Amino acid sequence: MPPARIIVVDDASPDELEKSLASYAGRIEVIRHPANCGLARSYNDGLRQVSTPFAMTLHSDCILEPRYLELLWKALGGHPGWAVATGQYLFPDIGRMSSTDRLYLALNLIPRTPVYADGEEDSISFVEGKADLFRTDCLRQVGFFDESFVLTSEDQDISAKFRANGWDLGVVGAAHFRSAFGGTQDSVCKVLRKQRTYARGQALLSLRHGHRMVVASNANRNARALHRLAQLAMAFSVFLLLASALSAAACRAFPLASLLAVVAVGLLLLRWTAYLWICRWLPLRERPVAAVLGCVADFCYAVGAIEGLAKGAFRGKA
Repeated sequence: MPPARIIVVDDASPDELEKSLASYAGRIEVIRHPANCGLARSYNDGLRQVSTPFAMTLHSDCILEPRYLELLWKALGGHPGWAVATGQYLFPDIGRMSSTDRLYLALNLIPRTPVYADGEEDSISFVEGKADLFRTDCLRQVGFFDESFVLTSEDQDISAKFRANGWDLGVVGAAHFRSAFGGTQDSVCKVLRKQRTYARGQALLSLRHGHRMVVASNANRNARALHRLAQLAMAFSVFLLLASALSAAACRAFPLASLLAVVAVGLLLLRWTAYLWICRWLPLRERPVAAVLGCVADFCYAVGAIEGLAKGAFRGKA
């Protein structure tokens, strides 16, 4: 089932996109941004050109398996209450991934194998915009993607808006696409920076949507939500314990200061052990370092959450 139109949005790509698109001249339309505008703006500039009943978003690092679009289209036909349908992403060869890509998967609890069987179709808490088929009237109803989410969380925001308008979101187990990684997590610093970026978006989402962000889903997505809460709880607990220990030491209450410091270190050790379990599928040599970086990621996430709450309260942007 070929698409009626293919629109490519060049968000100031540094990857010689002109050469890549040259062989498709006449078959695609290109929208070019003179400067990087972010994912939400790029989505909207393409989606607002669409007049057909359905429109699909597709990341540049995703490759669709056969019949992917057809399967989503049929699912939307069979589920009139769905505003959007998506499939499951696959990682072709985790063993050949770089260690930082594997670290990214581990720290974010991203599933490495399909969660749903081929015959399953189910409601989910949010879609990720990677390879999703939308009803265009639903997109117009919610005002498309919110462009104040410049770097992250635009997918969860629009998902919450769909639910607020009475629509559901669905996944098709038989629809698969392959997902690769770009340069946004090709170093440890970038992986940790993404934790901070994610948290900024999550904080703004909580300010805007409140309880609508708490939606039960499949086991993996529920585990990912609990993981984020654990990151915040651990980082703030250790910070408060260490701050209290320093305060007690300043007041010469050294036994109390020592006790608080020991408890803080104990919590860090427990969290490191938890990350060892989370990272158990990594090569053995990578696990101890990944567990340490997981503890660092907790603090990056907490810092991002504070930034997001502050920016959301005063500027309304992630």
